[in-house]
Parts: sequence; structure tokens; C-alpha cells
Amino acid sequence: MYIGSIEMMTQNMWVMDEDYEGFEMREISYVPGLYKIFDEILVNAADNYQRDKTMNKIMIEIDDITNRISIWNNG
Repeated sequence: MYIGSIEMMTQNMWVMDEDYEGFEMREISYVPGLYKIFDEILVNAADNYQRDKTMNKIMIEIDDITNRISIWNNG
């Protein structure tokens, strides 16, 4: 699968504000390839609902100390 560039880039994007009350347009730096990998895993977790209608939860944990991202669903 092609994930895109692995070079850091900067652009304006909508992000959650620091109070978790809404979104704000802000300049951020990110790696598009890493963003695509995260997106693909999240979409796969959500797609499971098509196969198992009892699935009703997706949990995402981001640990910036260990650099670990976990995505879980109950399906």
C-alpha cells in the first residue's frame, strides 16, 4: 500500500482546541505517511461495524511518553 510522503510538512488544518470544546484552524507539522497509516487503521476498526452490528465502541489511546498508539473495537 502506498502511504505517501514520509517527509515532515507544515500546513493549516482544523484541530481540536486545547480545551476540547471545539475546533480551530491552526498551522501544524506532520508526516503524511504516518497520518495515512493511522487513518487506515482507524477506518478498518470502524469498518468492522459492517460485519458485526453489535460493535458499538472504538477506543483510541495515544501515549506520548512511550510513542504508542492503540486502537481497539469491541467487534
